Amino acid sequence: MRGCFFVYSFAIMIESEYNSVVSVDLIQFVRRRALGVFLAMALGIMLGVWLGARPPSPNAVLSFGIASGLMAISIPLRSHAKSLLIFFAIVALACGYSQLRLTQTPMDRLDKLVSHTVDHPTQSRVPIRVRGVLIDSINTQYSALQPGEPAMWKTTQTNTRLNIDSVFFTEQSGDGAWVDASGIVKLILPESFIDGSMFAGGDRVELVGLFLPTRDRRNFGDLDWPLLGAQSGRVGSIVLTSESLMIPIEHKAPLSAMMGTLSRWRSGLETRAMRAIGLGLRTESFDHRESYRPMLGAFLLGQRDRSFEEVYESFQRVGVAHVLAISGFHLAMVVFLGVFLIRFVGEYPRVETIAMVCILVAGMLVVPMRPPIVRAGVIVMALLISSHAGRRYDRLTTLAWVGCGLLIWRPMDVFSLGFQLSMGVTALLVVLSDNDQHATLSRATFTLAHEKRTRTPSGLAGRIMWSIVNVAKINIACWLVAMPVIIFHAGILSPYAPIVSLVLIPMVVITMVFGYMQIALGVVAPELSMHTIWMIDSLASVVGSFVGWVDGLPGSSVRLVRVGPMWTISASVVIAMLITKQIRIDRRFTQAICVGMLAWTAFVFIEPMAKHERAAFRIDMVDVGDGSCLMLQSGGEGLIWDCGSLNRRVGKTSSLVARHVGISTIRTAIVTHDNIDHFNGLIKLAPLVGLEHIWISRRLIEHPSQSWIETRAVLESMGITIGELARGQTIMLGETSLECLWPDPSLIAGMSENDTSVVIRATVLVEGNEKRVALFTGDIVRDAMDAIVRTYPGLKADVLELPHHGSVKAGAFEFVHSLEPVVVLQSTGPSRLGHARWDEIRGSTSWYASADRGGAWVEIDHAGQITHGWAWE
Repeated sequence: MRGCFFVYSFAIMIESEYNSVVSVDLIQFVRRRALGVFLAMALGIMLGVWLGARPPSPNAVLSFGIASGLMAISIPLRSHAKSLLIFFAIVALACGYSQLRLTQTPMDRLDKLVSHTVDHPTQSRVPIRVRGVLIDSINTQYSALQPGEPAMWKTTQTNTRLNIDSVFFTEQSGDGAWVDASGIVKLILPESFIDGSMFAGGDRVELVGLFLPTRDRRNFGDLDWPLLGAQSGRVGSIVLTSESLMIPIEHKAPLSAMMGTLSRWRSGLETRAMRAIGLGLRTESFDHRESYRPMLGAFLLGQRDRSFEEVYESFQRVGVAHVLAISGFHLAMVVFLGVFLIRFVGEYPRVETIAMVCILVAGMLVVPMRPPIVRAGVIVMALLISSHAGRRYDRLTTLAWVGCGLLIWRPMDVFSLGFQLSMGVTALLVVLSDNDQHATLSRATFTLAHEKRTRTPSGLAGRIMWSIVNVAKINIACWLVAMPVIIFHAGILSPYAPIVSLVLIPMVVITMVFGYMQIALGVVAPELSMHTIWMIDSLASVVGSFVGWVDGLPGSSVRLVRVGPMWTISASVVIAMLITKQIRIDRRFTQAICVGMLAWTAFVFIEPMAKHERAAFRIDMVDVGDGSCLMLQSGGEGLIWDCGSLNRRVGKTSSLVARHVGISTIRTAIVTHDNIDHFNGLIKLAPLVGLEHIWISRRLIEHPSQSWIETRAVLESMGITIGELARGQTIMLGETSLECLWPDPSLIAGMSENDTSVVIRATVLVEGNEKRVALFTGDIVRDAMDAIVRTYPGLKADVLELPHHGSVKAGAFEFVHSLEPVVVLQSTGPSRLGHARWDEIRGSTSWYASADRGGAWVEIDHAGQITHGWAWE
């Protein structure tokens, strides 16, 4: 897991005086105090976010008042009662702080200023004129065209970040003025910026572009973007359509100009470092689509290129994705190698600490100052300094106080996988590295029999084997503790992760050594580094190919249903306490805890199946932008109804929704017709949900487009079978019958592609021998609608997928009106939102348009009751 060598790098650096006689009671007291404050802060932030998301949001002043009252009450008290009241006072303080920090929007924030000028600020691109300072150097991200994607789609995106300081508003009189504003935006630039530009990080610019504010939560499983934006200052994106629309201007003040000069110098170092490993180069001999260089960018510099997404997902499934993000693992490796080199000269503990801190600070001048990198650097430096400060600092206490500071800096990190693993696994390693824990690793934690502690072997071979065994034990310990957290966030169990990590770590270390040597050469002698880049290309290829090979092995990853936070926390704590021997497995109380945990685990993974049984039929409409994706569930089985969009992330988005609503496996899909916005997400989605069979129409079989031919070839290479679906066929989805009403192969000759869309009637049997009907229509238009009405007179639908994304075309209104739907689902982008022609029907139904407020769900229970709502609710 994250930083499995962390313990060894620090074990080497710990001074002998740290082990001098210290009061155990004092150490335990300061540990409990620091850990208690950290736990109280985490609980308070979670409570504040939870309360802030539910109107009416309690005012932060109320939380501060409660905290003050609890502190006042605790003054005359003693012992445990006093500690308990102080604990809850800190919870209240953290709750109020998180509300104040995350839900109270500054009046001058750019998105708030702009929201008063447009009707739908979260959906409209607003022309805007702003001034600000570029935060980063301009970065070009490359991505390959996936099979089935049209050649016209862009494969590059050039962007940077801009710190806004003012915005220009025009008054009704025609006059205008600059108004102070704040916020950070992602600046998306035209292709003319790719090959170099006169702009760099630290420059102050004025530009005119199209502003799109940060979107709200749109789907099940979405991150809370407004809260994350409030934490980081991110307020949205600005699209620049021409290079001429951005010009350099002078800084506001001398201090700002000085900081801009420093930022420009730092950006120059970043650019040289990136070019040293091949990022940002456009040469005939280099193909970003096939090279592992983007992986090196993430691995060595924290730069994530869009083209390495496939590689990242492969690493994630195998359980070693942490090596692609600069973290405590990477920094610990740097510290370890630095100490190793210094020890060749002699034993100079204080020099080691100063040298390592200087190396870490110097590295951060080149590596982008992203929050995970800063977090890892702060943790490593704090533990380094506390270990060599010449005093008896407890490292676990230091880690807890560092965690408190990090939560004050970024409260929402308490919910992130990176923060949880950084703190949890590092704490485990610190505890295991203490002298009184060495016996734990070699005795009851990993063996059934209690063996006496053995001494370190004296021979070279014995020492090597002893080191390998201990590294393996630490790997397993870290994996076991992190496993519940990874299951909670990713829904994946990687059984091979400990073994793969053992093999991968030496490969990663070698790649890091040569990679950073290549970067150093590139910073000093850029032209010379172009002749040595082949070495790290070869090493990266070996690492990526090995992980890809493991990913292809049977059982390399197991998809699991979504688990709750309480089970996650409890499982990780119990495992950690067993590993660190805080509780002994040979005691009845511990055995009872383990049995209870196993029973709870069984319930966690069985309960979702029972939940599916409580609803006779369920529909989840995913907000995919301009496209369509619906998920149908009945009797514990799932089906995908189309999966496509002009947004390339449709497959990933749909898989997250599936997991969040409790579907770990979906074996069947239906592609309604040959339009890319109905099927281009299947390639990404298929391996994530275990897709096995796809139904298509005869038109797709006999007259497919090139996009579908390419997509089908990839799907079939995954072992997915494809069959024809035509009028009269019935598919059973659990207890629900799906009857194909259209197309009729004998009637579609000469019809448009849209009119050949598959149409399905889902019939749900409920109590009292009654039925509920849901109709799914794809993109049918006039000819198909007329044919269906003639063939099925009196056709009605309780739930309706609006035809052709809600296009108002001839016959559409009459067709929908005749169905008399109770609930209408409109999967569409902003262009078809709120058309006046639908107002009459919209007023008499429950109408959900994905472009309006995101995804939606509909559920029919066994009594025939229809319930529905927005995903974000």
